[in-house]
Amino acid sequence: TREGRKGTELVDGILNISHEEDEITQLINCLDDADPSCRIQALQCISKTAQVGHILCVSSVVRHLQDSDHRVRLEAIETLTRISKRRDKTVIAALLAALRGSSAKDPTRPGNPRIGGTKEYPGLFRTPKHPWEASFKSDPAARVAAVQALGVLADEHDLQCVACIAELAAAERDTSVHKAATSTLVAAL
Repeated sequence: TREGRKGTELVDGILNISHEEDEITQLINCLDDADPSCRIQALQCISKTAQVGHILCVSSVVRHLQDSDHRVRLEAIETLTRISKRRDKTVIAALLAALRGSSAKDPTRPGNPRIGGTKEYPGLFRTPKHPWEASFKSDPAARVAAVQALGVLADEHDLQCVACIAELAAAERDTSVHKAATSTLVAAL
């Protein structure tokens, strides 16, 4: 009967949602793998399967802006561009901090990293991830990707983003970063 089919479709839909969440959880767990290629594959799968604005995915990916592997950092920026909501303040703040070189800890967790944060939110130094330097200063490809991501995610009226990108356009010695910053500024105007 019709009612029976509708009930079956509803249960199948719930099972599919549950299955998707299990898959997302497994992918997020893969982000902790010691092998950078596994982390990259997990980020690529999250990029394809996560809904835009999925809070757990976004916060898990933001942590990998500070990954020890250059390729993982680049993939994290690309993934954030695809799964973050436009004007997501946490993502924009993390990208700006990395571009400015002012990020001193995992931006998704409150607390002072020097004292380890709280029990619920340990600081970056106690988090068993793959931390690297907290900025993109020595990584021109990450700076280019972050500028382009800000061009996609930030509002054109976000003065912090515009100022940061203008600063890069004016002072950057790397031609690829200078070109990306200039192009992003022109597109915003």
